[in-house]
This record gives sequence, C-alpha cells and structure tokens, in this order.
Amino acid sequence: NQIEKKFETGPLRHTLLVGFDAQAYDGFYNSGTGTAPSIDIFNPVYGQTVLMPTLRRTDVDGTQYGLYAQDQIRFGNWIATLAARQDWAESTTRSTTALQKQNDSAPTTRFGLLYHFDNGLAPYVSYAESFTPIAGTNFNGVAFQPEQGTQYEAGIKYQPPGTDILITAAYFDLTRQNLTTSDLVHIGYSVQVGAARSRGFEFEAKVQLQDGWSVLGAYTHLDTKYTSDNSGLQGLVPVGVPDDMASFWVHYDVQPG
Repeated sequence: NQIEKKFETGPLRHTLLVGFDAQAYDGFYNSGTGTAPSIDIFNPVYGQTVLMPTLRRTDVDGTQYGLYAQDQIRFGNWIATLAARQDWAESTTRSTTALQKQNDSAPTTRFGLLYHFDNGLAPYVSYAESFTPIAGTNFNGVAFQPEQGTQYEAGIKYQPPGTDILITAAYFDLTRQNLTTSDLVHIGYSVQVGAARSRGFEFEAKVQLQDGWSVLGAYTHLDTKYTSDNSGLQGLVPVGVPDDMASFWVHYDVQPG
C-alpha cells in the first residue's frame, strides 16, 4: 500500500511517496549426507549400491515488513530522488535437533540526481543499498546474518525532442556481502564468508510506434566474480551469471474497438 502527494515548497516541486509492504513465507526441506563408493573416471563401473543417507527435516517460516518513503524533487531542470526504507524480519528454523529464532532489522537508502537538458539529454548518478534476510543456521545453530548490498550507477538518457524514443546507457558497480558458502568441515552445512562484485554497462532503446506497437532492445555486459570465498572460488564467476545478455521485445497494446 502506498500514498502519493504532490506539493510545492517555494521553487521546489515535490512528489512524495510513502508506503508499507509485508510478506510471509512457510516451507520445509529434507537433507542428509553420506558416502558413496569411489568411481574411476577412466574405467567407470556403474550400478554400484549407494546407501540412502538419513534425512533430517527442517522447517522454516518467517515474516518481513517494510516501511519506505521517497521524495522526488524538481528544481528547474534538476531532478533529485531521496528514499529511505526500514525493514523488520523474523524467522524461525526448526529441525529435529534445534530451534532457532532470529530477528533482523536494517535501514537502507537510495539517492539519485539527474539533469534534463533541453535537447533531450539527461545524465544521472545514483546510489542504492539492499537488505535481504537469509533464513537458516550454520553447523553451530547460529542464525545467518542478512545479505547486504550496495550499488553505484552513472549513466545518460536521451529522448529526442518531439519523439517517443528513449535511449539509456549506464555503468554500474554492485557488491554483495554475507553470502553463504559451503562449510568445508561440516558437509551439508553453510558458512557466511562469501562476497561478490558485479560491474558492467547496459544499453537500452525503446521506440513507441503507431497503433499500439512498441519495440524494446537491450544489451548488458557483466564482469562478475567472487571477491571472498573459502572453497577456491575467489576470482571466479558465480554459477549461472553470463558475461553478456541481450533481449529484444515487441509489444502490442490492443486498441479501443
């Protein structure tokens, strides 16, 4: 839920947004570890018996609440965005051997500044923080700390006067901390010593055509790697993160009648 209010203070034009959101989750998983017979990769023998390990059920449930406010301020061709958010998160992790409750809260902020030239160019800079609770515990039953992130971005937008064309180019630098990694001593558990960084640039162009048609094209180049890890992944690329991404969309909005 959110409320928006527009008002002026002298030469400043404000668009104030205040909101609240809530979410809840409830789930469980079964996990277990064990040993299997060795296998020679050059002369494999298949069909060996692998004993099913004893499984342990873990139930996880929790809630998260967020209260946020944003003020977009216009002064001439300048546009500034100031935002703050406060999150409260609670979770409970139950297993056959332990009961762990954790409460996390953190403030996050976001700032942006843009200047809109009369010729359609609009350079901007921004800074943002993130807060993501991580449910679960390590081998000793200690609850995980929330994942935290920061992002710096600078770019330029261009909309030729009198057209429905918008072109955006941006460079970003994002870091994530408190990532969970494999516990090398206690198999099947995780420790929280990981960190990753993602840098890159992206280009996007959107053209609004006639009769409800529009096209959107985008390209992103990423330089992503682990900056901290306990299992030899430091300096390597996280699983599932590409070096390059591209997309092209065609949209059609059904016209009246």
